[in-house]
Amino acid sequence: MGTDQEEGPSWIGITNCQFLNGDIAVTGDEVELYNVLISAPDSGDGIISFYTSLIGENVTVDAGAVFALGWGTTALTNCLLTCPQVSPGTLITNSTVWLPSHTNLYQIAGAGGYYLADHTNRYAGTTNINPALLAGLRQRTTYPPIVYAPATMSSSRAMSPMTVIYTQRRAIGGAW
Repeated sequence: MGTDQEEGPSWIGITNCQFLNGDIAVTGDEVELYNVLISAPDSGDGIISFYTSLIGENVTVDAGAVFALGWGTTALTNCLLTCPQVSPGTLITNSTVWLPSHTNLYQIAGAGGYYLADHTNRYAGTTNINPALLAGLRQRTTYPPIVYAPATMSSSRAMSPMTVIYTQRRAIGGAW
């Protein structure tokens, strides 16, 4: 299920969101995506449909066919895409990686399947992004959580976050 705006000129802004195993995730005239994961590995169509502009910052896309269908401008910063093509129109990229396959790119931890598997793209991003997004990303990570084996605890135990949080350099793609 996605987001759709059909009547008249429309602006759609989506932040900190995940679209999993769908077809078209977003449709609109002007589409802005900030820290968004779109997973549609079996999709035969475009997963984003736009008319005038598509802006994506720290977006991870794992799609089987076309990333975006639109005739306007596509501007991508700090994005990680594993899909074969983008729409016609103007394409502008900054610190964006485009790969033909997601093989060995991600690792799974618990229910999360899009944690970066190594450091290749982890510190390759730019901080020249939306300031509110940058501040929010500094509280997130691309490292998987530590998964403990099932156990019975017989005494109290202090638990705290055990994963790396970014404070300076940015990763390519989304952070969770």
